[in-house]
Amino acid sequence: MKITNKQIRQIIKEELEAVLSESNALVYGLGLAGAAKKRRAAAKNSRDSEMEKERQTRQRTLDKINRMSAPRPSASPAPTQSKSTATFTGPEWMRGATGDSAEGLESLLRAKHKAIDALGRDEYGNLPPMYIFNNGFGQQKHELLSTYYDGDMDLYDAIDAAKAAGELGENDIDDEHGGFSLSKLFPGK
Repeated sequence: MKITNKQIRQIIKEELEAVLSESNALVYGLGLAGAAKKRRAAAKNSRDSEMEKERQTRQRTLDKINRMSAPRPSASPAPTQSKSTATFTGPEWMRGATGDSAEGLESLLRAKHKAIDALGRDEYGNLPPMYIFNNGFGQQKHELLSTYYDGDMDLYDAIDAAKAAGELGENDIDDEHGGFSLSKLFPGK
């Protein structure tokens, strides 16, 4: 059997079309896979970008909180003295106190007056009892001296300074309950 040039061209044409249609499907499939890969990469970049924005927002919030809670420098610089050696120039009854302890004593006295203003006196004219810690026996917030204390010195250190200054007796505070009569703190003041 003899094949003519026309028939050979027709066979080659059909075979080429078949090969091209197969390769088009393959190219189309690769194109879809590439597009899907690009979409996944874009989604990951978007998530990463959102996470980074959220992290930066949290960091800015933390920085703002830290700036707000940081102590503010005073407008005029205070003379540089060591607090442990600075003497207090307040009322006569506090003159023996130094630096932090004087500030603690003054804050304790303010706390005493705030507690008296808030709680008043009982029907016998006595000052209310106070507690330096909540010992689990049902002290209310208004019965805790720490509610009224606003000093920079730790409350317990201020109590120790008051004992050292003779403004609170060594045995005036019940060690087990942390309670004492408010009249024993700075008596007469």
